[in-house]
Amino acid sequence: MHPHVCLITDSLEPSGVGRHMLTLARALRRTHRVSLVCPPSAEGDRLLARAAAAGINAAAITVRAAWDEQPFAEWMRSNDVGLLHVHAGVGWEGHHAVYTGPLAGIPVIRTEHLPYVITDDKQRGEHAAVAARCARIICVSRAARDSYAAAGFPPRVLRVVHNGIARPRPPRRSADEMRAELDLPADARILLTVARFTEQKGHAHLMDAVPAIMAAEPRARFVWVGDGPLRASMEESARRMGISDAVRITGSRDDVPELMGAAELCILPSLFEGLPLVALEAMAAGVPVIGTDVCGTAEAVREGRTGRLVPAGDASALARAIGGALADPAALARWSRAGRARVRGRFTAERMAARTAIIYRAALAEHAPLAGRA
Repeated sequence: MHPHVCLITDSLEPSGVGRHMLTLARALRRTHRVSLVCPPSAEGDRLLARAAAAGINAAAITVRAAWDEQPFAEWMRSNDVGLLHVHAGVGWEGHHAVYTGPLAGIPVIRTEHLPYVITDDKQRGEHAAVAARCARIICVSRAARDSYAAAGFPPRVLRVVHNGIARPRPPRRSADEMRAELDLPADARILLTVARFTEQKGHAHLMDAVPAIMAAEPRARFVWVGDGPLRASMEESARRMGISDAVRITGSRDDVPELMGAAELCILPSLFEGLPLVALEAMAAGVPVIGTDVCGTAEAVREGRTGRLVPAGDASALARAIGGALADPAALARWSRAGRARVRGRFTAERMAARTAIIYRAALAEHAPLAGRA
């Protein structure tokens, strides 16, 4: 019999991690009882509402401090949770949630959604102590796994489960309708970026590439979806450079499938990643990806086959790759077909859930003798 699995994040802005958890929960619930937990917040509340609408048990619970641990362990016991799956958007998240597993007498799985990026010695020690309490640590790409192994984590606990996505829904509005809504010219060639405005996502390097791209293809228009601490500075940079008409910064939106349907390219200028969901979503929608050759992205996008990869932080290389792609419609068509096929074959929600369930079974089998001696 499959156990009741609880997926939890302690992030107040779960964004991509939340989308991943919801996709995993939907796929797992075909064979498992699943709960999804996150702290109350504007973004967390939206995630919980979507989970509840999908028939998943959703709970707004905060586990961000030592005094939160025992109450959450009691909640898990009262709800007969048999396995806890903690999701960390970055290495210093999710620590207190991990400690609740032993309190509740259940095994803990932890998914690291980024490579190992911790540099502070104190944080390294805290993370190592947390990892020691995990039956398995799932990494979302091989390169991310290798970064944890290089940091000294024992290979026996590290596993790779590539991110997966649900089948994309078809756009509900046409490309022409989306251009009109965004106040873009009817012949605009949309280059879409969906990412939080943080230094990690590399918007500044794409901004630096915009003038060269516009010189090569004056119809190019950049649509940047997302919010975050650097949004205002990016808007100011566009004004200062005189390219505000070419760069639309929209904030967060719920109609990304429609934007994908109108886009010719998806641009991901990130400085580092785990395995970006938006790259998979773009490829599934038939939108070629121009990204950086960084952890995760390089395992999704195949250079010259489903898109292009350039060195991170290199605005000139980014401009050349984008300009070259826009000038080669035959390549865009090939990359579109190949990207769809690649996602169908390697990055589905069902495949992700099946591999995750194997890890659950192994952790539960190892835990059973220990529970019997307790």
